[in-house]
Amino acid sequence: MNSLVRDMMTTEVVTVELSTPFKEIVARLAERRVSAAPVLDSGGRVVGVGSEADLLLKEEHPDPELGVPQVWSRRRRPDWSRSCEEAWRMRVRDVMSSPVVTVPPDMRLKEVADLLVQREISAVPVVEDGALVGIVSEADLVPLELAPDPRAHLAPLPEPPSRAPQVVAEVMTTDVVALPEGADAAEAGRLMLERRVKSIPIVQGRRVVGIVARRDLLKILARGDREIAGELEALFGEELGTPSPFRVAVRDGVVELSGPADPTDRRLATLLARGVPGVVEVRFTEG
Repeated sequence: MNSLVRDMMTTEVVTVELSTPFKEIVARLAERRVSAAPVLDSGGRVVGVGSEADLLLKEEHPDPELGVPQVWSRRRRPDWSRSCEEAWRMRVRDVMSSPVVTVPPDMRLKEVADLLVQREISAVPVVEDGALVGIVSEADLVPLELAPDPRAHLAPLPEPPSRAPQVVAEVMTTDVVALPEGADAAEAGRLMLERRVKSIPIVQGRRVVGIVARRDLLKILARGDREIAGELEALFGEELGTPSPFRVAVRDGVVELSGPADPTDRRLATLLARGVPGVVEVRFTEG
């Protein structure tokens, strides 16, 4: 492939500013289905890039009281038969995409590339006889089209390989990072960052039952403030009595509660609020 960057680049660029709220960045990436956006200063100059990995890394720091990332707290009533930390964890089954698109090892790479583009996904599990045997991603396919332009080099270029890979089995990654349905979403996020992968197959034994991508985890953060507030009000009414002793306001995922000053009441309200997906922070105001 001898094209120049300007021949392939996207000109309708999703950008954010240094002052853009965290949740709005998440929402823009999710809405436009992109994994990163340039960051502009007040003069419109590019000063950085914000990516899905950066956003996941922000949520990797555990909640100081619960010991788990707020974004991965559980949506439903916690299971108090387990420890407080375990009770609030969200499982990968709660966020995974299922059923999952899979390909066989003998599928031609051109077909796989078309599948990734059409489905707007970055990777696809490879399955043979019902079992997970590998994964093939954009990163596996892009190098196949990166032949250098001989016109741009003075020195002779090395001879290309006599035969380029043709099917999935020739390029797929066989050392697959996979998780069971019961794994917590925080573990999935950590593995994505540590192993530098964008998606993780979810398995029962060796059978693929779903897949979790960075975007699936970020969708939790992209929930609207009105939706979060409505869930909080219903939850407080159910758990603390009707009418709720706390008034709720949400802006950019930050929850502001006003109500009783009793430390026990506030501790319980904090635990409940942090269990609602999309909550970034909980604050108390007077009055």
